Amino acid sequence: MSVLFFLSGFLFDLFTIGRIDQKLLLIQQAIFLLLLVGLLHLDILERFGKSFNPFVTRYKIYVMHFLFGALLSAYLIFYFLSSSGLNAFIFLTLIMGLMIINEIPRFQKLNIPFKTTLLCICLISYLSYLVPTLIGYVGLAPVFISAILYFLLIFLNCYILSKSTQDERIITRYITIPSVITLIAFFGLYFIKAIPPVPVSIKKMGIYRSVEKQDNKYLLSYARNPYKFWQNSESEFHYSAGEKVFCFASIFSPTAFNDHVFFEWNAYINGQWIVSDKLKIKITGGRDQGFRAFTYKSNLTAGRWRVKVLSMDDREIGRYTFNIIDASNPYDVRSTLY
Repeated sequence: MSVLFFLSGFLFDLFTIGRIDQKLLLIQQAIFLLLLVGLLHLDILERFGKSFNPFVTRYKIYVMHFLFGALLSAYLIFYFLSSSGLNAFIFLTLIMGLMIINEIPRFQKLNIPFKTTLLCICLISYLSYLVPTLIGYVGLAPVFISAILYFLLIFLNCYILSKSTQDERIITRYITIPSVITLIAFFGLYFIKAIPPVPVSIKKMGIYRSVEKQDNKYLLSYARNPYKFWQNSESEFHYSAGEKVFCFASIFSPTAFNDHVFFEWNAYINGQWIVSDKLKIKITGGRDQGFRAFTYKSNLTAGRWRVKVLSMDDREIGRYTFNIIDASNPYDVRSTLY
């Protein structure tokens, strides 16, 4: 039942949660993190025999459970929207696993290092999209800035706690070691490109026969299969010599974002993906439906193809896989405005 409600809650949040750069949302998450730090301090001080209001002592575990659940759920959704590819699945599986663990009573009662690790994961996840949102681009520099802020906040946390406990061994065991392990794991996941490039995400992506700008919209034309009523682009492109194949994508990024992305065309040849073209495109942020961009390619060979949208540090934002078939177009060409 816990897993069922978790999945239901995730799907509900997926369709109702606001933009990742909403000020109130960012402030709310910062407050939740501060509350978790305060409750964690109470836990540690209780280990030294200090007593608090019985109501606080009894119910603080439930408050922590709620705060962890709220933060992890938001992170899972934001990172899910920015993820693509197998490597990003590793990070999403980690977050989902932590959410499920957070639902199990046995783990809710585990000792302080486990709670500290959860808090550190929430903190580095939050900073990983707060910093790019504020400075306006994603890449290695924002990752290092996030790590520096994380380190300073952990140091400040240890300093405040040392004034109350006067026991460096407890601080090392309960705070320092879990914090350092979390940071090392984060960098490891980043360098294998398992951390999705939040806050950038794909709103729409597809393959089309033509893309034309009309006023402030784009006219997207595609061959429609009458048996696929849900179709809004082409996954099997019936290609004739001389035609152009267009890839259109709508890429969301926060307000005041000013960055570049790559459109990378890959052909599947002899059991492996080969880079055919890699084009750099400038994007700007702020539009709810995303910045609209497209590339096209001609003289394609029959077979399996894909287009990947990559951040400047080569993390995958989205992909679209399709087949090129040597044949004339058997379907009616339809158009849609976006």
